[in-house]
Amino acid sequence: MKIKPTYFYLGLVVIVIIYLFISTQSNDNKNLASNSQNKEMPQDDVHKGMHPPGQQTPSKSNVSGDILKHMEFLKKDVEKNPNDTVKLKAYADFLYMAHQTDKALPLYQKLAKLSPENSDVHFSLAYIYYSNHDLDKAEMETDIVLSYDQNNPQALYNKGAIIAGKGDKAKAKNIWNDIVKKYPGTEAAHLAESALQKL
Repeated sequence: MKIKPTYFYLGLVVIVIIYLFISTQSNDNKNLASNSQNKEMPQDDVHKGMHPPGQQTPSKSNVSGDILKHMEFLKKDVEKNPNDTVKLKAYADFLYMAHQTDKALPLYQKLAKLSPENSDVHFSLAYIYYSNHDLDKAEMETDIVLSYDQNNPQALYNKGAIIAGKGDKAKAKNIWNDIVKKYPGTEAAHLAESALQKL
């Protein structure tokens, strides 16, 4: 059974969407809020080139010029101060969202050294490694999160997905069943229930 990598990405997507929302507030705030409540992508200049997965990938031709300018601005900021973790993370996240994981990876690796207990960074690294079929490194990053946050339901879910990917379905099943029992109603529990049905 192959677990969709999008489950790994859930936390990062939420953070990046919130960041985009805050950093691009303009006269369209009411439209953004109402569209997000309806679970639809906002129909403004910033989001017009974005589509749900499987429909269209971001490229220079369909990504807003404001986003490209902001990405270039972040790149210059990182070049000026390469140890600014806030700018470094924002730039890495933008590259990641633009499917430029080869450029985002070294930035996340640097962030992991500068801020070793930043769960978001380790989740991003785990997802990149998982997507590249490097399950050992994905598990290592997940274990780092669990070493200082042993009850993190998302990290536990990811651990189960990695173990399932390695072929140990019985162990993955135990992990996911524990999540459903210990963290009912959470997003991780819903993901675990769905994964258990597919196992």
